[in-house]
Amino acid sequence: MEYKETYQGKVFTVNFMIGHPMRFSHKGKHFPITTQCVIKRNNFVIGIGEAVKHEKDANNPLQGRIKSAKKAFLNADSKVWRELRERLWKQILVEIRPIV
Repeated sequence: MEYKETYQGKVFTVNFMIGHPMRFSHKGKHFPITTQCVIKRNNFVIGIGEAVKHEKDANNPLQGRIKSAKKAFLNADSKVWRELRERLWKQILVEIRPIV
């Protein structure tokens, strides 16, 4: 999913990717549900966040998006833009569709 917003002549995009990459722990390999958020300014990556949950937990895409977006906004290279963040959060929270 991709959300776009133009702010002060710059195009900001927020992308969410969901997958099941293999990870190793002391108990062996497992495939947790991983949600990644990438924030770009004019196609240049400025922030990345990741939320991981166990594969046996109930799937809640909203929670994964919220946690990964919070981390990405904190990691963004420019401490941005309260107005821009508010606009992007409105887009992220309003458009919640169940993933099948």
